Amino acid sequence: MSNAIKYIRIPVSLSRNPVVSIRCRLLYGEIDLVCRENQNVCVVSDSEFADRLSISAKSVKEYILELKSLELVFSLRSSYQSKIIRELYVERSLYNLAKEKKGFCI
Repeated sequence: MSNAIKYIRIPVSLSRNPVVSIRCRLLYGEIDLVCRENQNVCVVSDSEFADRLSISAKSVKEYILELKSLELVFSLRSSYQSKIIRELYVERSLYNLAKEKKGFCI
């Protein structure tokens, strides 16, 4: 087990945006953290994020939609062991590469 300190990153343009809620900003930081730890992709479920941030899964879904509308988060759907998995990306270039490789997105 590593004793390394984990931290989240939130772009200044997001952290100072008065229209975006603080929890939405924190969710972005959590998505970014998972991406950095998991080869630039986040496959964490809404319910897991909800547990991490002590909010509802419905709120997580709404915040992700908000982040997508701001083009801060990009998503793809893929199939893994007969399940549909949502992949989140915080970098457009990595999202575009994954989209080209998979051939579809949602």
